[in-house]
Amino acid sequence: MNPAEVTTNLHAALDDLAPEPPASPSLFDRVQADVARRRARRASVLCGLVVLVLAGGIGVAARDTPATVAPRVTETSGTTATWAAADADAAQRADAFVVPGPAVRQSAPPPGSQEMAGRMAPAGDRPHTSVVTRWWTVQTAPATLQASLDGYLPAGATAAGSSSGPGSFLRMYSWPDQPAVLVGRQLTVQVDTTQQPMLVRVDAEATWLPTRPATALVPSGTTTITVVLHTKSPGLANSSIPARTFGPVTVTDRAQVDQVVALVNRLPMAAVREGIGNCPADLGGTMEVTFTGPTGIVTARLRLTLSGCRSNQLEMPDGMAVELANDGVNDLGNTIRGLLGLNWTW
Repeated sequence: MNPAEVTTNLHAALDDLAPEPPASPSLFDRVQADVARRRARRASVLCGLVVLVLAGGIGVAARDTPATVAPRVTETSGTTATWAAADADAAQRADAFVVPGPAVRQSAPPPGSQEMAGRMAPAGDRPHTSVVTRWWTVQTAPATLQASLDGYLPAGATAAGSSSGPGSFLRMYSWPDQPAVLVGRQLTVQVDTTQQPMLVRVDAEATWLPTRPATALVPSGTTTITVVLHTKSPGLANSSIPARTFGPVTVTDRAQVDQVVALVNRLPMAAVREGIGNCPADLGGTMEVTFTGPTGIVTARLRLTLSGCRSNQLEMPDGMAVELANDGVNDLGNTIRGLLGLNWTW
């Protein structure tokens, strides 16, 4: 039996199994009968298709199995080692801190800690920050504890700030960064003075730097660098800053190009801070560094914001963008201009 005859016979069989319903004065009855008929036809079609497939009368194309796609490396990615390093560093400093005076360390958050956490600013507003919290109680006068903390400095730390207000006060300490591994190594002591014994919350933080993927490196075959600098960001109303543009300047000296490529490629990714943060005054200024290969194709582009909340964003041709840290204590834009001999001042 050929496929055409199979199809004709199948239609006839379906009509016999589920014929058109007789006319009915009731619209509801007609709809109900039609639904039942459609269900019967659907079941019959499935049975018929099974028979035809088994008989070899219909070829069914197998659907392609979806390929497994590796997860895209993001700015918040990092190795297990960097996570563990941040956790261990924060825990070590939290455990080593001893509240001075008649203080008792608590094995669990004491009564009132939830209310205290609601009044105090949350610690750790970065997506890759480890925060380890310890709780203490202290039975003494608030002024006595404040004086004790003012005269206390954890090993290796420097005082990083303090504040006080009705019912609470705060002390902060910081430790040096571990280059390319950990930054933001802080410890915050928050004291609730509204009850006795007073509650003391100790938060130790360590921010691990995300791992920079190999696909976020400027290719070594880059032969040309083009730099342009705008002294004033669009829309900035500061009339004391002249709106000037330096460049574009194209550099083809291989030694200079290689120096800049090596500088950009050795920089770690910056820790991305979320939420509200404090930034210096935005005086304007942006710089764009374009890297091109021997055929003139752009291999990477670095966009720098030169003031305010500074940014060093490296963009790759495939759409990946990563935020780079500065060159140590130096501003990345200043370092690049120095390597290229661009003595632009404004």
